[in-house]
Order: sequence, then C-alpha cells, then structure tokens
Amino acid sequence: MTSIIKKAIDKLLFSLITKTKANTSCIEAIEHKLSGQQNKLSELENKLSEQQNKLSEQQNKLSEQQNKLSEQQNKLSEQQNKLSEQQKIIDVLDKKSLIGYALTKQQELLESIKDKQKIKVVFFVIHESVWGYDHLYRLMDSSDKFEPIIVICPYLVHGELEMHRTMNDAYSFFKHTKKYQTIKSYDESNYQFIDVSVKINPDIIFFTNPHNLTRPEYYIDYWFDKALTCYVNYSFILTKSEESQFNQLFHNLTWRNFYETSIHEKMAYEYALNKAKNVVVSGYPKADFFIDDKYIPTNPWISQDSDKKKVIWAPHHSIHNSDLSFSCFLRDADFMLDMAKKYENEIQIAFKPHPLLRAKLELDWGADRTKAYYNEWSNLSNAQVETGDYIDLFLTSDAMIFDSNSFITEYLYTLKPALFTIIDLSVYNKFNEYGDKVFEVLDKAETQAEIENFIKKIINNTVDKKLKQKKHFIEAYLKPRGNSASKFIFDYLLEEINN
Repeated sequence: MTSIIKKAIDKLLFSLITKTKANTSCIEAIEHKLSGQQNKLSELENKLSEQQNKLSEQQNKLSEQQNKLSEQQNKLSEQQNKLSEQQKIIDVLDKKSLIGYALTKQQELLESIKDKQKIKVVFFVIHESVWGYDHLYRLMDSSDKFEPIIVICPYLVHGELEMHRTMNDAYSFFKHTKKYQTIKSYDESNYQFIDVSVKINPDIIFFTNPHNLTRPEYYIDYWFDKALTCYVNYSFILTKSEESQFNQLFHNLTWRNFYETSIHEKMAYEYALNKAKNVVVSGYPKADFFIDDKYIPTNPWISQDSDKKKVIWAPHHSIHNSDLSFSCFLRDADFMLDMAKKYENEIQIAFKPHPLLRAKLELDWGADRTKAYYNEWSNLSNAQVETGDYIDLFLTSDAMIFDSNSFITEYLYTLKPALFTIIDLSVYNKFNEYGDKVFEVLDKAETQAEIENFIKKIINNTVDKKLKQKKHFIEAYLKPRGNSASKFIFDYLLEEINN
C-alpha cells in the first residue's frame, strides 16, 4: 500500500515538473517575443522622433519663408502706397493739365462765335422735374442773338424701360406743355441716339445734372472742347457732399458754373481743383418764378366741393441708410395716407415724390405694391400725385411737409409754412455752411404726432412763427444779382460774346 502511494506521488511530481518546464519555456518564448516587439517599438519611436525633428526643421524653414514673405508683402504694400500717392499726384497733374487745355479751347471757342449772327444754345435735360432754366430759355427765345433748343437725354440708371418712360415724359412736357423747340436724343425710327454735334452743332451747352446719369456723348467729357459749357445747380447745395457737388471733373471743366450765393462760391474755392476760377455768382434761376410779381401760376390742384388747405407732401428718394439719407418715407408712407383720409374735409394733399423714389421703391417693395401705393393717392378724392414741374404747385399751396433737402430753399421763397421731417438725429449734422444757416429757419418734426400737430395748425390758420426769420434770410442770402438770376446770366453771356 505504501509503495502504491509513493508511485502515485512520484508520478504527480513528475507531471508537475514537466508542466513547470513547459510553462517556463512558454514564458521564455513570450518574453522573447515581447522583447522583440519592444525593440521594434523602440525603432519606430526613434524613426518617429527623426520624422518629428525633420518636420520641425521644415516648419522652422516654412516659418522663415513666411516671415520673408510677410516682409516682402509689407515692402510691396509700401510700394503700392507710394505708387497710389504718386498716381494721385499724376491724376491731379493730369486734371490740371486737362483744365488748362480746356481753358485754352474755351477761349478759342468764345472767339469763334463772336461774329456769329445766331448762337445755338442746347439745354441737355434728363428729368423735367429738375428744370431750372425756364426764364433763361424764354429770354433767349425772344432774342435775335440766341436759338435755344431742348435735347432730352437718356436716364441710364434704372434700365431701358425707365429710360424710355423718363424720356417720353420729359419730351411731352417740353414739346407739348411748354411749347419749346425740343429734340429727343433717341431716334426711334432707326433705334439710334443722335449725334448732337452733327445734328445741331451747338455753340453753348447748359447741363442740368453734373452726375454720370446719361450717355457719354451728352456729358462734359465729350463737350468741354467743342462748345462753351455752362451749369446751374439743379437744387440749392446744402449738404456735406462738397467733393461730389464742387470738385468732380465736370465742375472743373465747364466754361462757367453759375452758383447760387457767395457761400457756394467760397465752398467751390475750397474744394474745386481749379479754385472756382470758372464760378460766377448769379443767384438761383429757378427762383425767378418766386420773385416775379408778374408771373401768374396755373392752378394744378384738383377741384374740391369746399375750400380746403392745400398741403404738399414731398418725400425724398433716399429710403435706405446712407451718409446722406434724409428719407422718412418708409416710416410715414401709411401715416400720410391716414392723414389725408382723417382730414379729408379740411385739407387736400399733393403727393410730390422725388423722381427717383418710384424706381427705388420698386426694387424694395416690388412693382405691384409700388403701383398700388401711387394709385391709392390718385384715387383719393382729396389727393393727387405730382411728378413733374412744381413751381405752380408751390406757389398755389398753403404749406409743405417734406424731407427732400433740395426743396428747403426753394419753398422758403414762398414764405409759407414748411415742416421738415427728421428720420434721426444724424440729419442735423449733414449740412454744409449754407445748409446750417437755412435749416435754422425751418420748422422740424421728429415724430408723427408733430406732423399731425402741424397739419392742425395749417387748418386753424395758426401764424407762422418763423416768418420773420425767413424774410431776413432771403434778404441776407437769396437776392439775385440784378433783377433776376436768369437775366443776369443772359446779360453775362451777351457781354462775353460781344466783348
């Protein structure tokens, strides 16, 4: 029994020893493999480290290249700034050279017409609403020395349909309403624009707008060395836009700019490259209607069943924010319709929008909504839409509500109550030296409640507290040279031609 147990124990021990040896061999094999893998990992880490070092070197080189590139860009920028400054100097020199050339040509042109029996004078017109040469045209038309001709030019800003609409409106106004000698620049028989230099060959040209709104052949660039060119501002210049209003190439190349006041001459001297050498202070020709005691205006107001106060609402076109935005239209459009309806038994309103408002509204509102809005004014029994000439409208009105800065001085001549609506406080800082002075004599409204209160005052015949200030301002700043601005310009031209 003892021997059997001993054999069993020996057998068990042998089995354990054998398994232990096998496990040991296995562990050794595993350790060997692990050691091999660790060596490979170490090799990979060394390679990775080498690659990282190479990448770091490349990044350093790239950083150096970027620094060099940045230095080169800075140098290039400096060179570009220098070139830009040099170009500005060259541009000024080029403009001065061009101005000098224009002066020489203008003297030659003046000499060439001195012996002519009849001087052809062309008035380039884009919108009839900015026409301000009426008295001058009539003086020329009644003279043996001049032959005035209206040429209707295309308005190119808002597409072909708008171009033809504005041309047709202007042509009808001058040809049929005014009975003036009028030519449309677009020849519909052959679908071409006429060459005025061939068809008319004018001696003197009066522009009605200094901005690039029409075709080049009806602009100063084409005409400054072909005819004596003249300009009268289409409205009183009273906003801080001096470069645009006094120092375009246009203003420097014209033969004569006939300006409103000595303040405007001073601003031209400050801002124009030619130092206002072509400026003559004449007064404002469009205002001749307002100071002409013999002029009898035609009544443009629709008839009413009873006597009502005649109020003009004249909104500006600047409906979106800009440096020179004055328009309250989007705020007051529905409110003013409400006022017309609320006080239909006491007032009638002439909706007198700026000529550019409709096209801008169509972009903002769409054509249908814009048309519906204009139609609503037309359909009210005590309202009307006025889009053309406004002299008679002003003279026969009782008051005006407006935000169109170009009307500030013109309506002032009537000495009637006027309310300038304010869209925000920045408006007070948008006027030039002249504008600040004239703005002082205006009533102003920052809210719709103030607008309605003004309407009530008009209905109740409340005395205009600004009347004395208005009279003083007109006496101080707005007296024309001579009997009228138009007569002064007419006499000036005759003197220049005859001497």
